[in-house]
Amino acid sequence: MEIEKVQHAIRHIFEDITPPKARIGDLEYQWVFDTERHHYQLLVTGWEQTRRIHGIVVQIDIRDGLVWVQEDNTDYGVVNELERQGIPKNKIVLGWQSSFMRQHSGYATGNVS
Repeated sequence: MEIEKVQHAIRHIFEDITPPKARIGDLEYQWVFDTERHHYQLLVTGWEQTRRIHGIVVQIDIRDGLVWVQEDNTDYGVVNELERQGIPKNKIVLGWQSSFMRQHSGYATGNVS
């Protein structure tokens, strides 16, 4: 699996969700791309009335030749879009699920044997 292909797919997904440094009201969406260590996050920060908002919207890592979707707090369907972008199911790990549940998902388990 080409890392550049995965990076392109992640960039496409983030662009579909929100442009970099986009502001919606008092919320700012930030892209964080660590291309050396292969960590990619879409963050939200700001205020919703009197409540502070700061958190991860999407987090994807590339480890051991697999794409780990660690977090997807969207209705977008990050995993489905990775597949549409040509990343095979056997290369995608649903990182938010326990390893026990991953074995039944149809996606990669991420277990090293």
